[in-house]
Amino acid sequence: FPDAIDTTELTEFGRVLSGIACYYRELDHVNINSNIINKIDVEFYKLDDSNKLDWRNFVPEGGNLFHNGVVDFEVEEGAPYGLKLVNNSACDLYPYLFFFNNNNLSIGALITASILMQISRVIMRVVSLYETSGPTGYLVESPLKSGGFLTFGYGSSGVPPHTYKLDHEDGNVDFLKIFFTTRAIDISKVSHPSPFQRARAPVAYNTRCTDRGWDTLLIPIIQRRSRARQ
Repeated sequence: FPDAIDTTELTEFGRVLSGIACYYRELDHVNINSNIINKIDVEFYKLDDSNKLDWRNFVPEGGNLFHNGVVDFEVEEGAPYGLKLVNNSACDLYPYLFFFNNNNLSIGALITASILMQISRVIMRVVSLYETSGPTGYLVESPLKSGGFLTFGYGSSGVPPHTYKLDHEDGNVDFLKIFFTTRAIDISKVSHPSPFQRARAPVAYNTRCTDRGWDTLLIPIIQRRSRARQ
């Protein structure tokens, strides 16, 4: 008879495989019945942080780093980067941003339902004026109006900038995925820790929308080490 199988190792192996499957399932999740993203303009900038007292006063520095569906730039460690979304569609939209770490296969939420509620309040300067049902029972106004724009990392949205860092590698490719919906929903459970780090077991969940009022935009973020430092 074969030696006894270590069930602990099997359980751990299954957890890792489940986490890997979760990562690629969410990465590849699209709505083939929607063309919302064809009406969205994306701008990605390094930000001028000379006014270090308040990042809301940061401004784009240099040109748009988003070209042909890809963000490609040389990393300046500690430098802030910001994003601008322009809505050319006929619908008011709710954007939810997730960062897919291609090294450890984790999924981190950058913009969630609760943050969108804060953005709506900042934009409207009121708490009581909302339009669409939100996931918490409140009514949340769309922060990305038809014909309007929304910035992250600078401006009045209340969402601070992000920085990027390369450790020992010369380059790295991660993904920024943006879910656009026509109503406020809670898709925070898309977030997931790295399957290679011990954490609680994956929990079954359903993030699928049943109508056509949603779409996704997947942006590769190519980070290169500055040639001046090589």
